[in-house]
Amino acid sequence: GEVEKAVDYHQRAIALLRQIGDRQNLGNFLGSLGFAYLGQGKVSASLDCFHQALRIAREMADRSSEGVQLSHLGTILLHVGRFSEAITYYEEALQIARAMGDRWNEGRRLGSLGLAHAHSERPDMAIDFYINALAVSREVGDRESEAGHLGNLATSYSQRGDLNKAINYATET
Repeated sequence: GEVEKAVDYHQRAIALLRQIGDRQNLGNFLGSLGFAYLGQGKVSASLDCFHQALRIAREMADRSSEGVQLSHLGTILLHVGRFSEAITYYEEALQIARAMGDRWNEGRRLGSLGLAHAHSERPDMAIDFYINALAVSREVGDRESEAGHLGNLATSYSQRGDLNKAINYATET
């Protein structure tokens, strides 16, 4: 019901935005449509929307939107188990955040890379990314991400059998 309506409304809006040449909003709506398709389980259609949105961001030299779309692509690929591809997109999004001096998104991208490495069964790399993400999140006051990074560190250390560190990070959250 509701997801199908969302897809329909987004498709109509996209057609209109293409007709009037509004590239900025077109990219935004393509991203939103990508999430709606993902909600329907249509991963390929979702990825296509985000690739289109990424292309538009690059054509417009909108580095912020480019970083967002790269991160969304990484998240979808992580969701479907394509970890090495997710890492590639997250690394590119991280480079953009750093180039822009966007510490907030730098912390979030570091955390995303931690997740991707954790899912790739590289716990040591995941921990390194989480520790760096935690430091940046604390620096910028991103309490939501800080809590997530602490939880991820607790989980990672627990999986490695280092229960003391796991407890220490878990009790900080």
